[in-house]
Amino acid sequence: MKKYLIALILVGLTTTSCYEKLNIAPPNQINGNQVSDLVEENPELVIGPMVSNLAKDVLTGAGTVEHSDWATMNLCQNMRGNDFVYMPVTQSWHRGVYRFQDYRQQDGGPNALYWDNTGYAKITKANRPLNYLQDIYEGPDGNENQKTLMAYKATALTARAYHYMYLGWIYCDDYLVAGADSYGVPMYTKEDPYQDPQPRQTVEVLWKQFIIPDLQKAIQLYNWSGVGTTEATNDFDATVANAILAYAAITCGEWSTAINAAQAVIDQYPSLMDEVQYTGDADGDGENDLKGSGFTSVTMNPEVVFGFDATQAPGGGSSFIGWMNIYGDNNGYGGSGTGYAAIDERLYDQMDDVDYRKKTFLTSDREYTYPVQKNTQTLLRLFNTKFATITPNVATPSSDMNYQDRIFFRTAEMILLKAEAEARSGNESAAKTTINTLVSARTNGAKTIDNYGPAAVQNMSLLEKIQLQWRIEMWGENGLEYYNNKRWNKSVDRVSAGPTGTASSHTDPSARIVVEAGKAFTWQIPVAEVNYNPDCAAKQNPY
Repeated sequence: MKKYLIALILVGLTTTSCYEKLNIAPPNQINGNQVSDLVEENPELVIGPMVSNLAKDVLTGAGTVEHSDWATMNLCQNMRGNDFVYMPVTQSWHRGVYRFQDYRQQDGGPNALYWDNTGYAKITKANRPLNYLQDIYEGPDGNENQKTLMAYKATALTARAYHYMYLGWIYCDDYLVAGADSYGVPMYTKEDPYQDPQPRQTVEVLWKQFIIPDLQKAIQLYNWSGVGTTEATNDFDATVANAILAYAAITCGEWSTAINAAQAVIDQYPSLMDEVQYTGDADGDGENDLKGSGFTSVTMNPEVVFGFDATQAPGGGSSFIGWMNIYGDNNGYGGSGTGYAAIDERLYDQMDDVDYRKKTFLTSDREYTYPVQKNTQTLLRLFNTKFATITPNVATPSSDMNYQDRIFFRTAEMILLKAEAEARSGNESAAKTTINTLVSARTNGAKTIDNYGPAAVQNMSLLEKIQLQWRIEMWGENGLEYYNNKRWNKSVDRVSAGPTGTASSHTDPSARIVVEAGKAFTWQIPVAEVNYNPDCAAKQNPY
């Protein structure tokens, strides 16, 4: 096993020149002490290649256009909610996804993709450098190599926590609903092909003894190493770690930790998109100008905490944009391919008339002819224009509309997180102050949380109002409706919810889809893991 591990640590050192630069022998002639020396003496050449793609790995997915990248996989999660209405005309993709078919069962089609390809496969990559990065945090001082190593460790801890967070959201019952002793997931903390299968820990261990402490350590190491918050949005840094920490903390009821972490992000990225950036309506006529917006371009969005331009993504394109851009033509799955995405009418009707977020949905039906595919379609009222553009991304001008930027964390959701945590902790005054920064921005100063929306909205509790703002602000983004519904113990009930006024399965107008809160939102561990791991077989989800 030692030879195997030594070979792993030298990932990226594949040429003779690299060995000569390090002044070492080939891997099969290196002993364990030399490996330790190399790590401390040449961290950029030895550990650097292991961590260089950990942030970019967030982008990748697996399988068909339904699951081609992580953004699209979370689009599938949004389809399992109330607020996202799927309106395919001729498109067959996603019909099963939208109907809650074959998704959470241990032998379900997409299940292993989330568990393996976007979960443990990426955790394994994060664990690789952690095998060799012992703490050398030595107070205020440290040499440059030590600081580089600890920044690398912070990145690996952040990446691992990110992926464990999603495994917890998908495969575990909610901490606050089911309790601290409910089943978690197996915790692998090192890369070792010979280690025994790990048992299912409790969610208490997952969130409070593993994810949160790892993120707190990462933030400490980022700051000690001098990295802190970088100017780039496409890497892990202390602010991205705080964004993940805010989500982890609110998941398990650590309100003060969630508040402080969210505020740390807001402090670094205090600006919100203005109306033009949010809606793409530069000429003020109430319609998206289709030249891009803050949802297709990181340079147009001052809120981006963690995101990538199209040139930084493997392959460049994303099926997510293909599905969400109703004007997309070539490879326009949700455009010329007619797999349209709309907002639930019940949510739309709760939006205040002066809220410019309403402009990201069509207000009337219109005919549109796609210039490349030449098909003419009727685009219906409530179809989304939030991600609409007919302008190629400036970074990839020769590519089709799939080549747009991708955003994973932004300032607005940190405001929502902070306000929710403040409300749940009993500090309603602070929660109102926090949420009003968002409500005022989205209504150009015209509204507060107290007078926002129709009377039925104004009569809601403060927590319900904050939850409504979540649903409006983050519509269509990063699977958040699914994950929030699970955290809030909310059911799905689709009836008269979309542009046609019919029951909102839309692939079967006679169907009313009702999915009760609870077990249906927790996925079973895939059968391959159950067969391999005796503890998972014994503790498989009993439903």
